[in-house]
Amino acid sequence: MNAHLKRRLASVRSHVSHRGVLSNYSFHWIERACLVLGGSALGWCLLVYADMALFQVRGARQFETLRQADAAAPAAAPIGSLIARIRIPRIGLSAVVVNGDDDRTLSRAVGHISGTASPDGIGTIGLAGHRDTFFRGLGRVRKNDEIFLETPSATYRYRVADTAIVEPNDIEVLRPLKYPSLVLVTCYPFNFVGRAPQRYIVTARRAASD
Repeated sequence: MNAHLKRRLASVRSHVSHRGVLSNYSFHWIERACLVLGGSALGWCLLVYADMALFQVRGARQFETLRQADAAAPAAAPIGSLIARIRIPRIGLSAVVVNGDDDRTLSRAVGHISGTASPDGIGTIGLAGHRDTFFRGLGRVRKNDEIFLETPSATYRYRVADTAIVEPNDIEVLRPLKYPSLVLVTCYPFNFVGRAPQRYIVTARRAASD
């Protein structure tokens, strides 16, 4: 091998080695950036879930205090106020219900949909919840499952009548019916990543004895 070819080969080896070092260096920083971003996202999720859990514990205590006092809920409860508790025994759901359906409310509790009947009222009561928290198990609800809606002054028993998948702007599901009813609303599909395109609806009818 002549001197020229030797110098050429040495130059190529040096160039490849240098690029390899740069590639490893870049990969190292990309890896660290991903770890930092992932850790930040995980930390944020933990904070959100901790806030939700703490709110539910406090809300449950407050609700029990109201139940013991047998205090009737006001006809027009302020947004953000505790008004009820919902239980679906078969899927293990128990959560306090707060008046309102804004993002902050739904991040901490089940929300009462504005414009629908109050939990102690007659008509169609609409409740909303996130598919990845309180209403995660709605997909497992079956016809005739019992749903209990407790207010400070009474407990109402409902039985599931139907489930449906609708478009987000379909407000017909909340229309008043000829009998007292409860409608649960959450996003669908349950495992969708991002903003889910549809809504999952559970409609229940109040038991005749209630």
